[in-house]
Amino acid sequence: MLLSAECVLTRDGDSWVAEFPQFGGVATSGKTRTDALKAAREVLTLEAVDLMTDGTSAPRQAHVAEVHVVSVDVSDDDAEAARCVTLTGAAERIGVSRPRVTALVKSGALDVRLVNGKRMVTIESVNRLLASDRKPGRPRV
Repeated sequence: MLLSAECVLTRDGDSWVAEFPQFGGVATSGKTRTDALKAAREVLTLEAVDLMTDGTSAPRQAHVAEVHVVSVDVSDDDAEAARCVTLTGAAERIGVSRPRVTALVKSGALDVRLVNGKRMVTIESVNRLLASDRKPGRPRV
């Protein structure tokens, strides 16, 4: 039985991983690319033996993986915006009203940044508040 399948090689630290998406993500690895491909041939051989033993025909060879280069241009403002949420978003994450978020900002419990002309709450300060032992009631201003 001739069995062919796409094998996706990816670098993983000091080794290479060889994966067969067509076979449900069956994978193996090797220290080098050559080792990984050798191990991949062994895995594919075992898959072929299983198919022959089960009397199952090989899956139709199909193009199941593509590699694309994806580029982004991230500005300092974009990076700052990614580290923040809107006041409404902060309210939803904390489980309080938007006016309560404003009070938490005034009390210094939440940090605010001006991003693209819009007041945004830092995610770090939201997480810090959620991790703290909050007492019920309004913050003291």
